[in-house]
Amino acid sequence: ASTLCGACGEVCPVRIPIPQLLVRLRTEANRKPDEPVAHPLRGQGANYTRAEDLVWRFWSGAFAHPRAYRAFRWTATRLRALTPARQMGWTQHRTPLEPAPRSLSDLLRARGQPE
Repeated sequence: ASTLCGACGEVCPVRIPIPQLLVRLRTEANRKPDEPVAHPLRGQGANYTRAEDLVWRFWSGAFAHPRAYRAFRWTATRLRALTPARQMGWTQHRTPLEPAPRSLSDLLRARGQPE
């Protein structure tokens, strides 16, 4: 495990760029297996899943557009009981994530404060 703070790279006596290597390996492991790259690594795509790819695409679309985000937020707070109990690797060592009953924007609006 690494926090990627860079301390390990700074103290390495042979100047191995450990944080950069870890980021590259994580990127390669989650890259599509058939994606062309200049210097592919063995294991490219080992962690790739279509489900996760779809979730990230949905997330980036929802959070890139204010209307889509508001619709997502509204839906998530009302359908929170449908949140799956198993959330891939997250729930192996943690409790499942569940949307709050009211969004932060709703709570601020109720207090009369701007978003």
